[in-house]
Amino acid sequence: MRHGGDIYRNKVNMDFSVNLSPLPLPGAASDMIASAMLTGLEEAINYPDPGQYEVRESLTLSDNVDFDCIYAGSGASELIMACIRAVNPTGILIPLPCYTGYIHAVNALYSMQTSDSFTENTHVIRYYLKKEDDYRLTGDILNHMSDNIDLMFLTDPWNPGGANIEDGLLISILKKAGDNGIRVILDQSFLFMSDKITYSLSVSAKKLISEYDNLFIIRSYTKLFALPGIRMGYIISASNNIIAIKKQLPEWNLSSVASKAMIACSDIARNTSFIDDNISQIKKERDYLMEELKQLGFRVFHSDTAFILFESGYELYTGLLEHGILIRDCSDYEGLGNGFYRIAVKDHRSNVLLINSIRTLLQRQNM
Repeated sequence: MRHGGDIYRNKVNMDFSVNLSPLPLPGAASDMIASAMLTGLEEAINYPDPGQYEVRESLTLSDNVDFDCIYAGSGASELIMACIRAVNPTGILIPLPCYTGYIHAVNALYSMQTSDSFTENTHVIRYYLKKEDDYRLTGDILNHMSDNIDLMFLTDPWNPGGANIEDGLLISILKKAGDNGIRVILDQSFLFMSDKITYSLSVSAKKLISEYDNLFIIRSYTKLFALPGIRMGYIISASNNIIAIKKQLPEWNLSSVASKAMIACSDIARNTSFIDDNISQIKKERDYLMEELKQLGFRVFHSDTAFILFESGYELYTGLLEHGILIRDCSDYEGLGNGFYRIAVKDHRSNVLLINSIRTLLQRQNM
């Protein structure tokens, strides 16, 4: 399994391989998080609250859900794995290409039962998103939700494509999943950095879980606040599902530092304009990058969030890395292959430097 952010084995000056907020936190907000983390460090002489009372109380205010319907985790990855173990599915529908962490979690579940790899695993039903649809989810997925499936993955916005799931389609999927006894993991790790957060009714997690008790919504502060080293994910679901998931987690799965950081992040998300300001910046810079990439001759796929998938007939990863620029080589995504790359949307100066570096690299390859 490979992710972005491999700065430990490469000399990197600019990292476009990880999808984090491009907007720096305002000074007051940054100070709030730093102070909260310091408090968490001071409290590290004690065990964290296993019931996560303060964290969950804060999250209920931010996401407008009941206390018993939310629980925090050490990043979204921990919660994805806990969901799979809680459901213990015999058939899993995974649209591809997708976040490679799903594959890791599925392999972990079945590693004690079979030596098969993901591609050979008979528990997994693969549904390949189409290039001509910009790797966006369409209504065709409904035709593949059969009775032999009891868990499926959705990502909104999709990773690595970047497109939000249309509200009507999401509801259709949830209705059919409910009728067929299928549990749905809806990974919204990038929701707060996508266009949907500003307009969509489906953002109301409380409404969704009240109507669909087969739904697990996973969200994250890690990306929004550009703190990947502080694992800050949480799950929203019906209260009985939360009870089942807690049984799959360690008693103290959240450190005191992460707990205090999440409370501060929740406060900022709820009481400031940071999310709206961030979305505005993302849209502006995403439009710039997409247009420039098209002008360079690349196939650029539709994105509603802070990263862009594109296809190149030229090798870019190694050449850019030689100049200290790291992008995400997507050749390891099942359903993609060689020539696919993903870049994060960053501040304008960094984006201009990336485009100029790609342009220079292409000129050299064409010489």
